[in-house]
Amino acid sequence: MDAETVQFKKMNTPLKLSERNNKAYATQLIVSHDGKYFAVCDNNSGVSLFKKDHLLGDTTKPIDWFFTGKIRSHEIGVSSIAFGQDLDE
Repeated sequence: MDAETVQFKKMNTPLKLSERNNKAYATQLIVSHDGKYFAVCDNNSGVSLFKKDHLLGDTTKPIDWFFTGKIRSHEIGVSSIAFGQDLDE
């Protein structure tokens, strides 16, 4: 949702969920303290990161959310995700 217009926006990249089975669903979504990132974890131990910026750093393109990357590093389910404010958090 666009905070200025209060209208829903279509994401320029789909929300990435694990492809391990066709029943993947998001279990948690969290936004960073500065509002520039959000992360989503899914029921297949995957965590995806999105960033709000110019697409590929090209300042001629509008600022929007884009998919940054995904990791599946856990053998068991992800119980929680969080952003820290300092490098050691």
